[in-house]
Amino acid sequence: MDNKLGSGIKDWEAKRQIMIARFRADYGHFPNDPGFKELIEEFMQKSRLFRESWPMHDVQVVTDCHKRWYDPRIGEMEFEHVTLQPPTHPDLKIMIYTASADTALRLGSLVSNQEC
Repeated sequence: MDNKLGSGIKDWEAKRQIMIARFRADYGHFPNDPGFKELIEEFMQKSRLFRESWPMHDVQVVTDCHKRWYDPRIGEMEFEHVTLQPPTHPDLKIMIYTASADTALRLGSLVSNQEC
Protein backbone atom coordinates (compact mmCIF):
# COMPACT_ATOMS: atom_id res chain seq x y z
CA MET A 1 0.00 0.00 0.00
CA ASP A 2 2.84 2.42 0.82
CA ASN A 3 5.05 1.77 -2.23
CA LYS A 4 3.54 4.22 -4.72
CA LEU A 5 1.80 6.42 -2.21
CA GLY A 6 3.16 9.94 -2.29
CA SER A 7 5.40 9.38 -5.31
CA GLY A 8 4.23 12.59 -6.99
CA ILE A 9 3.78 14.71 -3.88
CA LYS A 10 6.45 17.11 -2.65
CA ASP A 11 7.25 16.98 1.06
CA TRP A 12 5.53 13.60 1.32
CA GLU A 13 6.51 12.93 4.95
CA ALA A 14 4.87 16.13 6.18
CA LYS A 15 1.88 15.71 3.87
CA ARG A 16 1.11 12.16 5.00
CA GLN A 17 0.97 13.29 8.62
CA ILE A 18 -1.40 16.11 7.63
CA MET A 19 -3.62 13.72 5.65
CA ILE A 20 -3.86 11.31 8.57
CA ALA A 21 -4.59 14.21 10.96
CA ARG A 22 -7.41 15.33 8.65
CA PHE A 23 -8.72 11.77 8.47
CA ARG A 24 -8.75 11.70 12.28
CA ALA A 25 -10.68 15.00 12.34
CA ASP A 26 -13.29 13.49 10.01
CA TYR A 27 -13.38 10.33 12.12
CA GLY A 28 -14.08 12.53 15.17
CA HIS A 29 -17.44 13.49 13.64
CA PHE A 30 -18.44 9.81 13.35
CA PRO A 31 -16.56 7.83 16.03
CA ASN A 32 -19.13 5.01 16.02
CA ASP A 33 -19.27 4.62 12.24
CA PRO A 34 -18.33 1.02 11.39
CA GLY A 35 -17.06 2.14 7.97
CA PHE A 36 -14.43 4.36 9.56
CA LYS A 37 -13.43 1.60 11.95
CA GLU A 38 -13.04 -0.86 9.06
CA LEU A 39 -10.86 1.63 7.17
CA ILE A 40 -8.67 2.22 10.21
CA GLU A 41 -8.22 -1.53 10.72
CA GLU A 42 -7.35 -2.01 7.05
CA PHE A 43 -4.87 0.88 7.05
CA MET A 44 -3.28 -0.42 10.26
CA GLN A 45 -2.77 -3.82 8.64
CA LYS A 46 -1.58 -2.65 5.24
CA SER A 47 0.32 0.59 5.82
CA ARG A 48 3.46 1.05 7.88
CA LEU A 49 3.10 4.82 7.42
CA PHE A 50 -0.40 4.77 8.86
CA ARG A 51 0.67 2.55 11.79
CA GLU A 52 3.42 5.05 12.61
CA SER A 53 1.19 8.15 12.39
CA TRP A 54 -2.19 7.07 13.78
CA PRO A 55 -1.05 6.68 17.43
CA MET A 56 0.10 10.33 17.46
CA HIS A 57 -3.57 11.40 17.75
CA ASP A 58 -2.96 14.52 15.64
CA VAL A 59 -6.10 16.31 14.45
CA GLN A 60 -6.17 18.96 11.74
CA VAL A 61 -9.02 20.72 10.00
CA VAL A 62 -8.10 22.72 6.93
CA THR A 63 -10.38 24.54 4.53
CA ASP A 64 -7.79 25.85 2.08
CA CYS A 65 -4.15 25.42 1.16
CA HIS A 66 -1.64 25.43 -1.69
CA LYS A 67 -0.93 22.04 -3.28
CA ARG A 68 1.90 20.87 -5.49
CA TRP A 69 2.17 17.63 -7.43
CA TYR A 70 4.72 16.37 -9.89
CA ASP A 71 3.82 14.56 -13.09
CA PRO A 72 6.69 13.25 -15.23
CA ARG A 73 4.89 14.28 -18.43
CA ILE A 74 4.41 17.97 -17.59
CA GLY A 75 6.48 18.64 -14.47
CA GLU A 76 5.39 20.37 -11.30
CA MET A 77 1.76 21.40 -11.03
CA GLU A 78 0.36 23.94 -8.57
CA PHE A 79 -3.20 24.27 -7.32
CA GLU A 80 -5.11 26.31 -4.80
CA HIS A 81 -7.28 23.93 -2.81
CA VAL A 82 -10.46 24.93 -1.00
CA THR A 83 -12.73 22.61 0.97
CA LEU A 84 -16.28 23.73 1.61
CA GLN A 85 -18.07 21.92 4.42
CA PRO A 86 -21.46 22.98 5.78
CA PRO A 87 -21.30 23.08 9.59
CA THR A 88 -24.71 21.44 9.83
CA HIS A 89 -23.60 18.53 7.59
CA PRO A 90 -20.04 17.50 8.52
CA ASP A 91 -20.35 14.44 6.30
CA LEU A 92 -20.54 16.63 3.15
CA LYS A 93 -17.49 18.22 1.52
CA ILE A 94 -16.90 19.98 -1.75
CA MET A 95 -13.23 20.06 -2.68
CA ILE A 96 -12.17 22.58 -5.32
CA TYR A 97 -8.76 22.57 -6.98
CA THR A 98 -7.92 25.65 -9.05
CA ALA A 99 -4.85 25.24 -11.24
CA SER A 100 -2.31 28.04 -11.52
CA ALA A 101 -2.22 29.69 -14.97
CA ASP A 102 0.97 27.83 -15.92
CA THR A 103 -0.39 24.49 -14.71
CA ALA A 104 -3.66 25.04 -16.58
CA LEU A 105 -1.73 25.64 -19.83
CA ARG A 106 0.38 22.50 -19.39
CA LEU A 107 -2.66 20.39 -18.48
CA GLY A 108 -4.49 21.73 -21.53
CA SER A 109 -1.53 20.81 -23.70
CA LEU A 110 -1.44 17.32 -22.22
CA VAL A 111 -5.15 16.79 -22.89
CA SER A 112 -4.82 18.13 -26.47
CA ASN A 113 -1.94 15.77 -27.20
CA GLN A 114 -3.91 12.77 -25.92
CA GLU A 115 -6.91 13.53 -28.11
CA CYS A 116 -4.93 12.87 -31.29
